Amino acid sequence: METTGERVRKLRKALRLNQTEFASKLGRRQQTVAMWESGERKTPDFTFAAIAQLFGANERWLRTGDGEMFATEPLSPNLPPYEYARQAGCGDGAAQIFARYCELPPEQKAAFEALVNNLFAAKMATLGITPSIKINSITGDNNNATIN
Repeated sequence: METTGERVRKLRKALRLNQTEFASKLGRRQQTVAMWESGERKTPDFTFAAIAQLFGANERWLRTGDGEMFATEPLSPNLPPYEYARQAGCGDGAAQIFARYCELPPEQKAAFEALVNNLFAAKMATLGITPSIKINSITGDNNNATIN
């Protein structure tokens, strides 16, 4: 059975993009895409929605391997961040946070990512749980974004 990283690679190759081109379109670094594809780093959940929107891929196929590689009805492109997040299944609060995040300049996005990671780690520590996920970065603008 294919891993999510192998499906990301398969999609990228079907699009005839190298890792650098694919990463650039997602607002990511080539090294990040390489780590997703190799399985060294888990492809973040929200990244699947961004890949699906940007490239017309089937998000379910990316996540599970079920269905076809390309969606018959992709998420509507060029929605404002709030509307996109709602269409992708986020609740109102998360969609509002996402929309505001997309408006931040890069240096403030990095500070926000650090804050979220610290809050998450502190909450998990109070519950005695070792976190299994971490937001490495979030990139985007008023039309699309990805969380890694």
